[in-house]
Amino acid sequence: MPTPAKLIAALALIAAAVATVRVATEHAMPDARAVPAAQLVAGSLALLLGWTTVGRAASKAGASRVPVVHVMSTGAAAAVIVAVATLTVAVAWDVMDAALSGMMRDPSRAPSVFLDQLARRGRQVLEPAVVATLLGGGALAGLAAAVGGRMWR
Repeated sequence: MPTPAKLIAALALIAAAVATVRVATEHAMPDARAVPAAQLVAGSLALLLGWTTVGRAASKAGASRVPVVHVMSTGAAAAVIVAVATLTVAVAWDVMDAALSGMMRDPSRAPSVFLDQLARRGRQVLEPAVVATLLGGGALAGLAAAVGGRMWR
């Protein structure tokens, strides 16, 4: 059942995910090629997780006295899931692009190249500005959903 808390959670988590991708590509990975695709993947996953997990937790917080901190932590956890999934998809896209365009001599090396690039990009993303945007945006999305769910009950 659609509730204002689910809508607010989805929109706020989309904003947090797109902002995290933007900060990550500006500060941590300026050589990233698939920025629009990464923003699309992050926004789509954020819509799904914001509506289902954060929105459901915010709806429960509005109906009962579940602490707002629980909804905020759910938002931060959802943001981390979105970031990890988006990073994985972006690296997989780069590796498939390199393998199919002939830049990789031996396509059987693709799994090892994928894991190597995933580890390298993962270390790059652990910059303080990116982590602060990620966790802060997710927590703010949870807070906005919880407050919105309580106001429009």
